[in-house]
Amino acid sequence: MISEDFRILLVEDDPILQFTFEQQIAKIGFSLASVAGDGQSAVEKVLNEEFHLVFMDVRLPILDGLGATAKIRTGQISEGRYTPIVGLTAFAHRGKCLKVGMDDFLQKPVTLEELQEVVTKWSDPSERKKLAPSKKTEPASVALEDFSAIDARLKSIKDKISKLRKKHSL
Repeated sequence: MISEDFRILLVEDDPILQFTFEQQIAKIGFSLASVAGDGQSAVEKVLNEEFHLVFMDVRLPILDGLGATAKIRTGQISEGRYTPIVGLTAFAHRGKCLKVGMDDFLQKPVTLEELQEVVTKWSDPSERKKLAPSKKTEPASVALEDFSAIDARLKSIKDKISKLRKKHSL
């Protein structure tokens, strides 16, 4: 049974990871209400639509996940709303994620058990209510990072995946 009344937004730019995440969410009984492929689109979606939970990749085009989270927090404070945001990254940025206003963190690759635990936690209305800050709370600012080293590593990984796909499709 899929819970469609619990609206989840996935912010992820990689179509393969979007598909994988959507399949994992379905296996635990939920579905994605929407997907955004960059941080700016995520900000617009969260400020204009109602979501119960956002999974936010840290490394995104146009506006990274840290900057997007800071903008969402600023926008929601003025509206008196609060949406839990779970950071997603292949790199250990837990402290940075929490500093900008993310409520939780999952390191990629995410296991089904980890995803189940986080969705169960944040689908509990009493848990979400505990974290809603007062309107006076301002999110921490974050300096944008130089991601060139991470870009190089990701390119290397994508190249390896591409080679493996070609090898196995022959």
